[in-house]
Amino acid sequence: GGIGSEAYEGMMFWSDGVMDGPLFTAINAPIATALLQYRTQRLAAAKSIAHMNGYAGAYWPWQSGVTGFERSCGNVSIAMKTNMNSKAPRVGCYWMHEIHISADVALYFRLNYYRTGRNETFLKEIAWPVVSATADFFASRVNRSTHPSRNWTMLQVIGPDEHSYITDSNTYTNVAAGLVMGFAAEAASLLGLSPPSLDDWKAKSASMYVPVQEYCLSWRNASTVGCPAGEVVSIHPQYDGYHGQDINQADVALLQWPLHMQMDASIAKNDLRYYAERSSGSDTKGFYTGDSSYAIAMLFAGDRAAAETQLSFAFDHQLGPYNIWTETNPKVAAHNATGNLNFLTGAGGF
Repeated sequence: GGIGSEAYEGMMFWSDGVMDGPLFTAINAPIATALLQYRTQRLAAAKSIAHMNGYAGAYWPWQSGVTGFERSCGNVSIAMKTNMNSKAPRVGCYWMHEIHISADVALYFRLNYYRTGRNETFLKEIAWPVVSATADFFASRVNRSTHPSRNWTMLQVIGPDEHSYITDSNTYTNVAAGLVMGFAAEAASLLGLSPPSLDDWKAKSASMYVPVQEYCLSWRNASTVGCPAGEVVSIHPQYDGYHGQDINQADVALLQWPLHMQMDASIAKNDLRYYAERSSGSDTKGFYTGDSSYAIAMLFAGDRAAAETQLSFAFDHQLGPYNIWTETNPKVAAHNATGNLNFLTGAGGF
């Protein structure tokens, strides 16, 4: 929230590495470095969290304060209230399932490694302890998928779109986890290290399950059966069993920004077209958490007109007269409110 309000009580979230971090990496090196220091100073806490939950490495909290331990036991019934995944069981604190956060933390170190011009001292002394420990966590957390490929996947997770609740094989989580393990293996090679987990990182990062499925582009609650007056396209489903439900923030779109995942150009464009209308249009959820990623990815895809349209949604989240950022769109009937102020995640993405 910052000084504009007490929103989220000043805690650190995953967006410090995904929405705000890239901005500071580009324009303000001292703040970018401070974000890195915040995590390195709390690596011991992340390792303790992993150990207490039966995993290896470092397991980063969803909402982190001074100690580096989890500061919130999130409301797991949120999906029930939105009717997004009404059959999902009630379980304990949902932060335990939102493990993409650990990838978001580690990948911010990768981004800053490139910012420093591939500085080997930075890689060895700053990035390596965090990245290697986080890679160990993911290597211990994966399961074999039920897909015929039997590739590795993450079960019982919550992706960036928190309103989808707990699902299996969230695409963003799988890809991000694979990137962390792959970068750890790359870093080990560059530094001449041979950690015990090296072969495990290589094998699992190279075979993470990344689903692709055909959907009917024109339908709201899309079905894979039939597509009258529509267009059947290939996209990345948000998770196993996803069938076109509205979402509260960008999820699959994050594959393109900030992950820069390599994919077929047509699938990249289909992903953006499909999910943008389900998360950030004037008649959908009205959150402004990860929706800036659509505009950025559309620019990468060369679709300036679509990016301009997407960018225009941001201005509904600037509350006059001082342009304080709002979490939700007060013009959307479902909210009729601003959500939390001052919403730095939205500001950073914008």
